[in-house]
Formats: sequence, structure tokens, C-alpha cells
Amino acid sequence: MTSPELLDYTGRTPFFFLPRLSRLTGNSLYVKYDGAAMGGSSQCRIATAILKKALESGRVNPGNCVVEACRADMALALSQASTILDLRLIVVMLSSTPRPILNLIHAMGTEIVLSEAEGGMKGARDKAEFIHHDIWNSYWPNIGHSDTAVTLHDELTGTELVDDCRSAGITPDMFFCCMDSGATITGAGTCLKREFPDIIVTGVRCEAAYPGAEQTLLPEGLVDSTINVSDKDMLKTSRRLLKMEAVCGGPALGACLHAALTSSLGQESRGKNIILLCPDNGERYLHANMFV
Repeated sequence: MTSPELLDYTGRTPFFFLPRLSRLTGNSLYVKYDGAAMGGSSQCRIATAILKKALESGRVNPGNCVVEACRADMALALSQASTILDLRLIVVMLSSTPRPILNLIHAMGTEIVLSEAEGGMKGARDKAEFIHHDIWNSYWPNIGHSDTAVTLHDELTGTELVDDCRSAGITPDMFFCCMDSGATITGAGTCLKREFPDIIVTGVRCEAAYPGAEQTLLPEGLVDSTINVSDKDMLKTSRRLLKMEAVCGGPALGACLHAALTSSLGQESRGKNIILLCPDNGERYLHANMFV
């Protein structure tokens, strides 16, 4: 029997019911809490799977350099996986990334290159591509523009959600997920629609959750509706969730919950099974005074 290692805990995260908010809304609200994953986010499944596949295919070997432009969640996930898999990692991140996050990533041996926040993720990707071409035999997954991320979210995140719903004995009616590149909602949403054809997939946009987000991997027709949530409403709902259910979620969960609550105000919307994806935990945002 092989002993489990850290990378074996990138998935199978908690899936739980929110009793107080459910009673308040007349719906059954469930949270997929990926904040409990090995690296604290949904991106851990994807980062680990992409690097393992690259090693298995011979695209990279231990000691080789991986270059990626990414936000905090993916950078942390790649850092942990690269450390364990003996890979050199260079991440290009926006200059607006909080210092505590940069310190944590740097402490794992990851090399950090900052890109001007005004240039957004496009500017960061351009810089990552330049670094990739400048380092012989380096590997640039370009995850934000790769269909591989969508496929993996289908196979991993979506499959877990389906298994969670079946274990809970429910048929989900609605799925709320925040959007960045679109890989998570596309992969997980496709899997859910395949297993539960009547499910309504709702994409949520919130600037505080993903500043300057570009839905480069979101195909036409997958998302049934899109809801924009203000930073103010996200903060208010995140604090309400913590006070009522003791769940500490990041901005994405607060935005999704606000969207779900406002979408279920009508009498015809009662009695639904609503699934919310929490991609990371709120403790990662304590520096931003989210809960003050």
C-alpha cells in the first residue's frame, strides 16, 4: 500500500448544507468548499494535474523550468506542486498582488516576476511568454488560454460535484460559479449539465473576486445567465455568511451567494437545490479587511 502524499489531497473537498440561509430563502443551499483543498483553492486540482501530465509525457523533467502568468490561487497551487515535483517555477503576477501572498509563494522557492497591474492578465501573459522563449526547454502551460484546464475541471471538479450531489441524494437545480478565465465554470458546468440536463448554470462576475477578468475559455451557450455583483454586495454577503453559518469564504463565494439569494426572491424560485462553488477560503483575504 502506497502512503498518501500532499498532492493526493488536491480534491475530495467538503460539500455541505447551509441550514439557516436555506430556511430563510426556502431553497436548499449547498457549498462545495474548495478552500479546504491542499493548497486552499480549486486551482490545486488543475495545477497538480497539468504538471503531472507534463512530467508523464516527457514535456518536462525534474529540474526543468515552468513559467506561468497567474493570480494568487494558481500561483500558490503551482508553487506547492512544483516544490513536491522538483520543478523550477517562475510566476508572473500583477503588481497589485498582496505582499503576504507574494511572501508565501517566494518562501516555497518560486521566482516571482511582477507585471504592471494596469496591463491586467494580458500584460502578465505577454511577459510570461517572453520569459518562456528566453529560457531553453522551459514549459509554459498558459493555463488561462488552455482547453486543458477546461477538460480537467470537467474530469475533476465537475465529477466531484456530481458525486457530491449523488451522495447527498439531491438533483441540483442551479449552479452558481464566479468567472475568471471561464475554465472552472465551463468544465464543471459541462459535467453537471451532462449528468443533470435541467440544471441552470449561472456565471457570476465580481471585480473584487477577479479584477480585470477575461472569459477567454467560456463558450457560447453554456452559461444560462450572468449576474454582476458589486464589491459592496459581495462584502456584505460574505460577512452575513460568516455570521449565520460560520463559513469563511473568499470574495467569489460571497458574490455567488449574493447572486443566488437575489435570484431566488420570487415564490416560483422556492424549493430549489442550489449549488455554490467556493474556490478559496476567506482567510486568504484577511489583509483586505473583508470581515471588518
